[in-house]
Amino acid sequence: MNAMKPDWDRLERLRNQGEPQTEVHSPPSCLPTTPENLPELFQMLRVQQVQLEMQNDELRQSEQTLGEACDHYTQMYDFTPSGYVTLTPEGMIEEANLRFCTMVGVHRKLVLKRPLADFVAPLDHERLCRHCADAFDVRTTQTCKLRLLPRTGLTLIVHVESMPMMDRTQPIIHIQMAMLDITLMEQAEQKVLASQRQMQQTAARLMTAQDEKRRRITKTLHDDYCQRLTGLILEVGVLQKRQPNSWTHPRQHLQPVKDRLNTLLADLRSLSQDLHPDQVTSVALEQALQGYVADYRKRTSIEATFHGPSRPLDFPATMKTSLYRIVQESLNNIHKHAEARQVSVSIDSVSNGIELLIKDDGRGFDPETVPGTHHLGLTSMRERAEHLGGRLTIISKPAGGTTLSFFIPNL
Repeated sequence: MNAMKPDWDRLERLRNQGEPQTEVHSPPSCLPTTPENLPELFQMLRVQQVQLEMQNDELRQSEQTLGEACDHYTQMYDFTPSGYVTLTPEGMIEEANLRFCTMVGVHRKLVLKRPLADFVAPLDHERLCRHCADAFDVRTTQTCKLRLLPRTGLTLIVHVESMPMMDRTQPIIHIQMAMLDITLMEQAEQKVLASQRQMQQTAARLMTAQDEKRRRITKTLHDDYCQRLTGLILEVGVLQKRQPNSWTHPRQHLQPVKDRLNTLLADLRSLSQDLHPDQVTSVALEQALQGYVADYRKRTSIEATFHGPSRPLDFPATMKTSLYRIVQESLNNIHKHAEARQVSVSIDSVSNGIELLIKDDGRGFDPETVPGTHHLGLTSMRERAEHLGGRLTIISKPAGGTTLSFFIPNL
């Protein structure tokens, strides 16, 4: 019997050890450790054992869930579009995600414990120092732009947001820094700014050209048409003072005045057409160009020919006016500068658009010198073509003539 006697002290210790590990409260009146209470004590220990096993399972499940969440957020931290680094007060990289390492093109082992300034363009070192100082002093989120120098050699422009953070184990303030690659955005912005500057320069050149054209028109009206009209007025006044016997054949006296008036009228009509080609909107473009080329041949004595399209072309009014102006400007430049004897103008449809060709056998020029303020006519033609979504190609060489090719895509 003594061999079967329970070890009451051991059972009491087990019960006392099990109670604080569980959140199960003992009964209001604890049972004394006596042989009579032994079955009930065993029952209580089994209940506590089951509760401990259930809590152990919950702890294992929580640990597994926590591990999965940790892996998930680690992946999010490493592969987020933004680069993240944690800096010490001395500016050393304490932590870095894979995205930042990809930005700088360096393995993570070679990034940690290095100054962030090693990966920043030297011209931005002062900005980086000021940015970190502001984050430490103001204790709020600070932003700036920095240029990174990766191993690839291609500079990256990043938007940086930094905020101070306390270390979990010691009272040291670190900087948590997020970097977003905005290189493409900056390049696009620079292109927009360059386009805006180009538009401003073009607008200034066009205003200059308009002023110059107004001066030429004013000079033409004053020095040519006004003087010719004044001469006609004086001649008509002289006719009134002649002797009656000199009017035996009035046609002889009035016909020269009529001829001069007809010539003046034709010149005024030509000037009006140059200022605003209204006939372009009322007839087909090929008819308007054919008429202009024929008139150009008469005015300049240059052998000018026009070759129309193989089939009728339908253009919007704005395109017709722009193409007409391109031909007008091209032929005027040839007359002024090319010293050409023959000119040909042709327009026709191609596979995916319209092609306008203007060729001359003049003295030619070096196309490399075209981009500049001294070639306003060519610049104006190129801008008209670009406004229609097309392009201008110049083929020319000194003493070899010139070919201007305008391609306008189908709308």
